[in-house]
Amino acid sequence: MVQQIAEASSKVSLSDPDKHEAMSTLGENSVTVSCDKSGRIILSEPMLRQAGIVKDVVFKGAFKTFQISAPEPPPADTTSPAAQRMLHALRELGL
Repeated sequence: MVQQIAEASSKVSLSDPDKHEAMSTLGENSVTVSCDKSGRIILSEPMLRQAGIVKDVVFKGAFKTFQISAPEPPPADTTSPAAQRMLHALRELGL
């Protein structure tokens, strides 16, 4: 996925503000995670708070990606004009 994002980023020109903003937002919200010796993913306290994770989690796999969330995660903004512009730009970049 990192390689895919890097390739998409190289296609973005400053003359396309929506794609530039989408990649900037993606970068600003990206976090490196690591695994412990048992292979467990370590999530930071700020990540847990933002995701609404207190104790239990839901792990969803989709071949080459996965999602970790609270059983009832906070609603994601997918309908505001800014979110729609970002999602459209990321879709055009193949992300």
